[in-house]
Amino acid sequence: MLRHGLRRDYLRREDALPVVRGRLLVERQVTRRYGMLDRLECRYDERSADILDNRLCGAALHFAARAAKDAEVRTTARRLAADFGGVCTFDGFDVRSAAEHLTYHRANEHYRDAHRWARMLLDGSSFTDRHTRNSRVTHAFMVDMNALFEDFVTRLLQDAFSGSDVSVRAQESMPRAIRGEGGGSYTEIRPDIQLVQGRGANARRCSIDAKYKLYAERNVATSDLFQGFVYAQAAGGSAAAPTAFIVYASDRNVPSRTVTLHRGDDAVAARVTYVAVNVPEVLGSLAARDKLLADLRGLMAPSRRVPSAVGASAG
Repeated sequence: MLRHGLRRDYLRREDALPVVRGRLLVERQVTRRYGMLDRLECRYDERSADILDNRLCGAALHFAARAAKDAEVRTTARRLAADFGGVCTFDGFDVRSAAEHLTYHRANEHYRDAHRWARMLLDGSSFTDRHTRNSRVTHAFMVDMNALFEDFVTRLLQDAFSGSDVSVRAQESMPRAIRGEGGGSYTEIRPDIQLVQGRGANARRCSIDAKYKLYAERNVATSDLFQGFVYAQAAGGSAAAPTAFIVYASDRNVPSRTVTLHRGDDAVAARVTYVAVNVPEVLGSLAARDKLLADLRGLMAPSRRVPSAVGASAG
């Protein structure tokens, strides 16, 4: 909006001026300034950017400059708020009153989305997945589906291995998996989920990454595949060909598939198996959910060296 120029409109003003502008307010001139001609009481229209359209955006930017958690967002909001503040005022801005008086037409239709976000911010009309005591009505909301699906898969695995000797650990780092020249930790890796059987150095581990991606329709992305091979090698212990898993969301049943990493002698160094979760079916049927849990137990138990029930394999 700033790049293309903020909208301006005519505003009705009343002021005492040294010369007549617009209409002379005779009654007010007589009652307030009788016999004085240095100032004349006038009513006039002035084209200005200090209008409701801009004031609503400016007030939201001013609030964002104080409230945003991200430093870069605060800096950007502060700069933009200053630009708006140069042409309009927004101290003591009443967003509810503004919402009642807003109307859209050809001249300001391009402000509509910005106003929607500004009202959400100034109203506080949003929600999170945390419980709040104040109930609000929200105009819109966004869900981080990657995080949601990761939580969903974690819960499925917790249910699948409930009562067994396998623990399900979410976002547990492996700080010593990658080491520097001196033997100290160089960086850490953090699979979304780890299945751990046993304790200490002899514990058997299996890593799982949850991906909210359409892998039912295409091959796993190379970056995800390489990440899976690293996780398999880091968690595999003494296994000859350790396996890591990628669990992805699907709207239909798809056979599990495995991709293998080969050494120069053609021996298998690691496997990545990607497994579809038919989300609508699992949510809609207890029987389907129970079957999926049984399949996950059979496929991912850390004690299994080579995954079974694999529908297709690619070298």
